[in-house]
Amino acid sequence: MALHEIDRFGVEGGEGYQTTVIVYQNMISSRLLNGAVEQIAGLKEARTVDGLAVNCIDDDTYQIVNDPLNPMRIVRRVHP
Repeated sequence: MALHEIDRFGVEGGEGYQTTVIVYQNMISSRLLNGAVEQIAGLKEARTVDGLAVNCIDDDTYQIVNDPLNPMRIVRRVHP
C-alpha cells in the first residue's frame, strides 16, 4: 500500500497557532484475474507537517489529535 499526497493547506487556531495539514490517499495494489496490477484508491488520512493525526470536522474545521501542547486542538482552514 502506498500513500500519495492529494492536498495541502494551512490552518490556524487560538493563540496564533499555525501549521500545514497534508491529506494523503492510500493506494492499494490489486491484481486482476488476467494478471494485470492496478491501483485502487483507498482511505484518506490527514496529518500535520510534523506528523500529528488530524480529524476532519467539516470542510473548514479540523481537530489536531495528540498535540502535546493542546491534545484536542481545533483549527480552521486558511483560505488564500
